[in-house]
Amino acid sequence: GPGSEADAMLEIASLYARDGRELAVARAPLDVASFPPRSFVDLVHGEDGEIVVVLPLRTATVDWGLLALIGRLEDEVASGRDFYFQLAALLASALEHDATVSSLRRQSARLQRSEQRYALAATAASEGLFDWDIDRGSIFCSPRFVEIVEGDGSEVGDGSEIGVGSGVGVGSGVGVGEVDGADAGDDTSPEWWFSRVHPDDRDVLMSAVDACLLGSSAIVECELRVHAADDSWRWVHCRGLAVPGPPAPARRIVGSLADVTERRMLEERLRHQALHDPLTGLANRALLLDRAERMLAAARRHGGTCAALFLDLDDFKEINDGLGHSAGDELLVAVGTRLSEVAREVDTVGRIGGDEFVVLVNERGAPGAAEAEIVAERLHDAMSRPFQLRGSDYKVAASIGIASTRDATAEEMLRDADIAMYRAKSAGKDRWVVFAPAMRERQETGAPSRRSPQRPGMV
Repeated sequence: GPGSEADAMLEIASLYARDGRELAVARAPLDVASFPPRSFVDLVHGEDGEIVVVLPLRTATVDWGLLALIGRLEDEVASGRDFYFQLAALLASALEHDATVSSLRRQSARLQRSEQRYALAATAASEGLFDWDIDRGSIFCSPRFVEIVEGDGSEVGDGSEIGVGSGVGVGSGVGVGEVDGADAGDDTSPEWWFSRVHPDDRDVLMSAVDACLLGSSAIVECELRVHAADDSWRWVHCRGLAVPGPPAPARRIVGSLADVTERRMLEERLRHQALHDPLTGLANRALLLDRAERMLAAARRHGGTCAALFLDLDDFKEINDGLGHSAGDELLVAVGTRLSEVAREVDTVGRIGGDEFVVLVNERGAPGAAEAEIVAERLHDAMSRPFQLRGSDYKVAASIGIASTRDATAEEMLRDADIAMYRAKSAGKDRWVVFAPAMRERQETGAPSRRSPQRPGMV
């Protein structure tokens, strides 16, 4: 066999007789010194001038073993012995060719199985595959890739005719002409893919691609939006691997694309639920505090102030108990809607629980409650209009406390607005009151608040 040495064992690979008769030669393994086997040598007819010739079977790369031939002794042709060597060389070449073909077939079968496994895995993962040839300026897209990008699985245009040169400039995007689309499984221009990326996300993708083209990164991984055929924006997760990879510039980028729209929508819903009141949809306490801290930080930088208007419905318990909790919920939703309609776009309306609402007012002027008082007056007027519940009109009043500051924390500002709101309650309800430090002192000492019959906003 291949690679035989002096002490190696040989196996009889095949036997051949020109007249087609069976050769009674055992195929048992034997050492090199015992080759050819005695039973083969006994086939020689000495009286006919036959001899046994043993020749090595070798090529430049493989030692195939030994070849034993029985033939007539050539005593008249000087080069007769060369004939046997030619036979050995031809046989060795044939063996090597057969082995090469068999190896290629095995490799092809393994490659097909590997491609099938990868394709099945990608299908199971519902991901699309791409292979971007940088030099050719074309990208292969699997059917699933096209389906994800197009959004409906349709085939448009003729991607196989949209090849471009290698003029992909680092940092300059992809300079190609107008692209109609791509056929599933065909090579197309990368611009077909890049042109569908949301303008706000394109820089993220191109920065990752440029890093691979420069040889400074081996991967492309980002989440971005693509414009689907139904005119919707879908979220996709793009993963790519640069070939050959750093430090060499990429010649190819291969990877996958997964539709993550549902996950992103779920995350957005969870994020919204974490920061918004489930009944009214307004900002909850956590979001109000975050917005207030941001507004206070901006006020400190630019010389303005931030105000919190703390609003509590007067005698809400009577409606809630008299008409039922569902009617109470309807009223809270209606109040939230009306407050949002009255508040300015730059303000934030929220509900922190029960019948308590907060409006954050961004005041651009110097410290003071001027703008907040204007908003409070508008809120008070809006609340004076009746609400319709269960087919009847109900008058619902509210007490409003105002705290305006630049240097306090969000928690302190809400606390002061709450104190002012209770001051409005004790002053006769259905009014707004501006916080003063003395109110905090009176609350801490438990001193009674002064009532006043004056108009809303005065104490």
